[in-house]
Amino acid sequence: MMATEKTCPSITELAKLGSKRLAHLLHEVADENPALAKRLIDVVSAEQAKKAEASIPSNDQKSPRVLVVEDYPANRTLLELHLKSKNFGVVAVGDGLQAIKAWERDHFDVILMDLELPGMSGYDAAHHIRTKEKEKGTYTPIIAMSAHSRLDDAERFRTAGMDGHMKKPIQFQELFQFIQKSAARK
Repeated sequence: MMATEKTCPSITELAKLGSKRLAHLLHEVADENPALAKRLIDVVSAEQAKKAEASIPSNDQKSPRVLVVEDYPANRTLLELHLKSKNFGVVAVGDGLQAIKAWERDHFDVILMDLELPGMSGYDAAHHIRTKEKEKGTYTPIIAMSAHSRLDDAERFRTAGMDGHMKKPIQFQELFQFIQKSAARK
């Protein structure tokens, strides 16, 4: 059955779901109807942002801005939803070339980079960003994301200029801490 607005749960029902159930629901919706999944994340994120604003003490500390580079729409949506729930600023793209373009036109505190991307790999995109950063005198931490772990991966991450690695499925509490630490060091 195709997911439609009529068959999807209300925001109240979504708010009651646990993280695992919400992730499962988003995967189902994104596989069948990516546009609807995007609308769901926008609405849920807006509701979460309202709650977050009410609970944040007023100070001048800015939330980290994160560039998510993930080709699989359901994973991209899930990452975006979780990051926005913690009040991070998020831009999400689907390939290495889009990542470079987003990085060139905007400022990010951290980049989450999938490694196996269509067109330009995450390794190549990270290497390109590092080369440009040397010219500009800037630095943005890059966290590799991969479902696979090979013996030579650690060396490949370092060679491409990546600062760390998160194995999929992502452990979100660990990811949030890594982003906070990386953004603070910057």
